[in-house]
Amino acid sequence: MNFSIDRCRRRPNSRRLLIYLDTSTFGKLANGDEGSGDLGSALGRALDQQQAVCVGAPWHDDEVALLRVGPTLDLIVKTIRAYTLDVRMRFDQELIDRELFAAAKQFSGEAPTITWREAFRKDPDNPPLKPFQAEYLNSLHRFEQPAAPLDEVSHDRATSSSLTEVHVELRGAGLNWEEVAAANVDKQVEYLLGPLADPGFTAVAGARQQQLVEAWMEGGADMDAGSPTRKYLRFMHVASTATNLRDQYPAIAADPSGFCASDEVRSLPTIGLFSFLLAALSVDGRRTKPQPSDLHDLWHLTYGLSRCDIVTADKRSCELVRRRNLVPSGVILLEAHRLSEIADAVVESLPAAEQ
Repeated sequence: MNFSIDRCRRRPNSRRLLIYLDTSTFGKLANGDEGSGDLGSALGRALDQQQAVCVGAPWHDDEVALLRVGPTLDLIVKTIRAYTLDVRMRFDQELIDRELFAAAKQFSGEAPTITWREAFRKDPDNPPLKPFQAEYLNSLHRFEQPAAPLDEVSHDRATSSSLTEVHVELRGAGLNWEEVAAANVDKQVEYLLGPLADPGFTAVAGARQQQLVEAWMEGGADMDAGSPTRKYLRFMHVASTATNLRDQYPAIAADPSGFCASDEVRSLPTIGLFSFLLAALSVDGRRTKPQPSDLHDLWHLTYGLSRCDIVTADKRSCELVRRRNLVPSGVILLEAHRLSEIADAVVESLPAAEQ
């Protein structure tokens, strides 16, 4: 298997420097921590001159949602808006679908063209807001952007915590990173493209449906995160996407197993990069205690490292990534709390964004 991290890089052809700040970096900017003046000035100049833009993502909303309501929540959300200008990346399932269809085109012989539409809701070169518009919105007293559903955030954090036992088991088995990474990729492909290559998929789908029916009959078919209803809806969405790929692309219909095993699929950030990062957490994270934020941290890195130029993350995540050399070429990864260093990186990287 090809473990090169650079093959997972899918930066759009944007003339601006794309900056992906961790939620904690936005929080430190909002609180005026040491170095916030330097970073705020560097980002402000770059945004005003249309040389750079920060990128927002659903994971920012999820983590901010834990603050519930109040002045701190408002301040961080306004800070995120001030520097992202509402340039946002897509939700994970939406991004996965678009990546899979891009892989289908490549597998069918079409020349790959990576544009902002694959991962972004709006063109980073043409943000929805201008700096003065963000400033105006942030001056309003009423709260402009509601927090993400708290039940989803709590469910993700509980899922992250439940992985602790799996990590311990993998470390105890003495598996190396390559073995775990390859197995992770296989599992991701199996989950996302099962209908294409799994003869037993129909039976699995029937069992899932039966579980939902039983939950309905017992009065437990709510729509909460992690409920049988939500699990079934997610499962059927995945199945529908896989079926559409087969129906729309004759090359996939003719060789579904070949598509599942192809580098076009396995090099996608949401499959390859995420799997590599998860393997690093399992194998290399033995000296650190698993955190409820682990899955969010991995998705932050997947989004940032695959498509942006400057990325910040907490110290623990940076150590995991660097230890395994999982920073793609062309990306600067910095610790989230080193605001002055981030500011220097922005200033030094701007000439490249002008070319």
